[in-house]
Amino acid sequence: MKVFALLLCFMSSTVFGQILPEVEWELPSDWQTVSIDNPQAPFVIVPSKGTKILVMRFLEKPDTLWSIVKSWRTNSGLPILTEDELDSELKNLKNGVKIISFTKDKKEVFGGFYSLHGNLWTFKLATSAQDMFLLKSAFEDFLGSVREGQAIQKYTKKIQEKSASKEIDGQLEYADLLVKGRGVKKDIGKAVAILQDAKKAGSLEANFKLAIIALDQGQLNRCFKLLQEGATRKHIGSLKKLAGLLLEFKNDYSAAVKYLKTAAELGDSGAMHYLGNIYARDNEHRNADKAFKWINMAASKGYSSSLYVLGTFYRQGFGVQVNYAKAATLFEKAAEKNDKRALETLGDMHRLAELGEPNFEKALAHYVKSTMDGSSTALVKIAEMYFGGKGVKKNIPEGLKLLEEAARRSETLAMNRLGDLFTRGLLVPADFDKAYKWYLASAEEGDANGMFGVSLALFSGNGVEKNHLEAVKWMQMAAAKGHVLAEKMLKDTGFK
Repeated sequence: MKVFALLLCFMSSTVFGQILPEVEWELPSDWQTVSIDNPQAPFVIVPSKGTKILVMRFLEKPDTLWSIVKSWRTNSGLPILTEDELDSELKNLKNGVKIISFTKDKKEVFGGFYSLHGNLWTFKLATSAQDMFLLKSAFEDFLGSVREGQAIQKYTKKIQEKSASKEIDGQLEYADLLVKGRGVKKDIGKAVAILQDAKKAGSLEANFKLAIIALDQGQLNRCFKLLQEGATRKHIGSLKKLAGLLLEFKNDYSAAVKYLKTAAELGDSGAMHYLGNIYARDNEHRNADKAFKWINMAASKGYSSSLYVLGTFYRQGFGVQVNYAKAATLFEKAAEKNDKRALETLGDMHRLAELGEPNFEKALAHYVKSTMDGSSTALVKIAEMYFGGKGVKKNIPEGLKLLEEAARRSETLAMNRLGDLFTRGLLVPADFDKAYKWYLASAEEGDANGMFGVSLALFSGNGVEKNHLEAVKWMQMAAAKGHVLAEKMLKDTGFK
């Protein structure tokens, strides 16, 4: 969401107006505990470590903050924070907190962003439909977590009663709560006892859950034994998990494929997808025809990941003749099922003229939507469009800001691009100090290109003191990750 907020500042309202609808929404009617005495008092959504807090902040009565939060956390089934803990969480927040505000009749909404400067909160009002779209999305995400907490409170007692009466479904659900510590105190031993009781009653799902607990506790042999019991009786979850573990721990391809085929023949689309990926990605067993067969079967059952992968097959001509139109249709279907990769790929196809003439406006629209789903690579692509004036007015400073935002989100593609720009003096004045900073940030994220950039800087002394030993070390690290040029340079210099 932070990415989208940034984009809102950079792009014209005309461009976004073609993408985002006007937002009309109100506070859920079942929130009877909500009352706003002051029409100017906002609700505040505050992201924090592991949880989110809902705060009704009375601008004229700041002393009510603690009591409101305490009441809300109680009603939501969340642990009660002490006043000091709340104060600590608020002070640790970064700038840019999203807030949502409702008028007294709950039908109109305004919102904006709080920023914390030391101990001083400042507020900037949202002024556009696009800003409200951002706030609405944040609120809906938050509301889902609140509803989940409330639901757990309501059904935990019922589940306990069902479990006590030996109802299998109740036992399985109660065991899950005990394992996760949701709504009840975490108690693995009690969960195991309940699941063993359900297993004795013939539950294959209970047997599967016992296997997962064993795996989590490092009891690999017990896990394998339990999964094999389930697989023998054709429990789909056991078949798929056993296949995955056989590949991971024993590199037993033949047995893994056998179990996956059994699950696939039972109609499980996840197993079909898994098989297709093995044949597409495993170099030793790569088989385009088999990969296409299984992915196509899973896609025909509506499996979202397979829809996307099948689209890539048609786009790349893997196991089938290239067909960009068919690929785009599959990506659109995958996007409808919330596959986050699909929108960005559609943007690529429009930008690269794979669907006719280049359509930078459509590419931009898809990239923007993709950033709303958290894609930092889409941010990089939008930045490049700014640099070239494709689909938007050429604006190098705005492109740089987008690259920096993507880099702050740990996107190594953006870090390396910034390093290249500052090294070569492209679009910006050369600045070796900044270049080295970005290459190092990328390298520390484990990126081979970043490691290579650090190595070159250390060899040349650009942006950092020369150090040939350190340079060779970084070059070797890049080569170990498959960086072809690093491998060649090491070979040519005799350091490999």
